[in-house]
Amino acid sequence: KSTQTIDLKRGRVRNVVAVEVNNPTPVFSKNGFSKGFITVDVTAVPNAQDARKIDVKFDRCKVAIQDSPFNLDIGLGIIGP
Repeated sequence: KSTQTIDLKRGRVRNVVAVEVNNPTPVFSKNGFSKGFITVDVTAVPNAQDARKIDVKFDRCKVAIQDSPFNLDIGLGIIGP
């Protein structure tokens, strides 16, 4: 399951994907599975030459697994066009 939120005032697009991970940390998992989320934030601005296009740049990626100490938050400002 996934959702996408577009914030035109801030120029940001947020994608959130729900995942189920097979035994990421056996001590913390329930029934061998743990649920988690992957969140990707992207900045978006209109293209200066073509109004039909949008220029995007990856801003941030967060991976969080519930009932687990695993929580990764990566700034992606240097990655992307």
